[in-house]
Amino acid sequence: MSGVMSGVMSGVMSGVMWGVVLGVVLGVMSGGVRAVVLGVVSGVVWGGVSGGVLGGVFIFAFFRLDNWLIGLLAGPQGRLFPRITLLPLPGLTSTLQQWLQQDWETAINNLNQYLRYSRQFIPVLAAVNRVLPQFPEAEIIYRVSRLAENPSDWQLLKYASAKLFSWSDSQIRLDTPARAAAAGFWYLHQQDTEKAETAFAVVRSLAYGEEMYSLAQTLHRFSQAATLDSIASLEVAPIAAEPSLRPQTWQAISSLNRVIAEMALAQRSRDRIIGELSDIIDRQAANLPLAEKALILSIAQKWKDCLLNRLFLD
Repeated sequence: MSGVMSGVMSGVMSGVMWGVVLGVVLGVMSGGVRAVVLGVVSGVVWGGVSGGVLGGVFIFAFFRLDNWLIGLLAGPQGRLFPRITLLPLPGLTSTLQQWLQQDWETAINNLNQYLRYSRQFIPVLAAVNRVLPQFPEAEIIYRVSRLAENPSDWQLLKYASAKLFSWSDSQIRLDTPARAAAAGFWYLHQQDTEKAETAFAVVRSLAYGEEMYSLAQTLHRFSQAATLDSIASLEVAPIAAEPSLRPQTWQAISSLNRVIAEMALAQRSRDRIIGELSDIIDRQAANLPLAEKALILSIAQKWKDCLLNRLFLD
């Protein structure tokens, strides 16, 4: 409510300021000091009231204060119906907290609905941050992975590890298993594989921790390869044993491993081909009969250039 009042007050102050300006202008146009004073007084009254009203209307519309008041008056059960308002609905955090404690999977779906349709980010975040650390450490990574399955707002993962209203990722904390796991999945979503690797290293000893650390490490190595030679030189990644936390991801990693193997084979074949062509140009040329020597050297050089500049263009 203090935010609403400050919004209204700022509207009043702005209106008063412009009222003074308008009053001076009108008074000068009317002529005389008295006219100026009367103009200022009327301008202040008009500007203050109109500014306050406009400021109040803006705050009311922006925060959907009407929906917040309806939720407040509806009682505990009425607050469960999603209402579009940025103001936290009283009692919602404790209700969401109970849901998360009773059935994590179903509660996550409900939380996503609130994020999508009611903008109740702060109560949702508060409920997650209160409940998640209460679970045994062996369950933390699995539960965070479910939270990161298809969130309505990825900021939920960020602020499960960072202080609220800290805008940069430098404020993300890894001091607890819950925060480190949330940070790891956030960094994966941000494609910051190096920081994801660092975050998952903190929970490496927990269930699924080694798998997620290995995955982040693999994705970091693979993401650095940007040329044919660098891809071919990669070591294939070890695949997590079943049952794994991310089976679809490891299936994709297996496909990438096959690409690496094929690229390495192609590179070796390319090297052998270039070697044969270079041998013709550099060594065999001295013994070729003059009649066809120039033609053979021309063919060998053309093929070599084609191979280097077209088939394996980096």
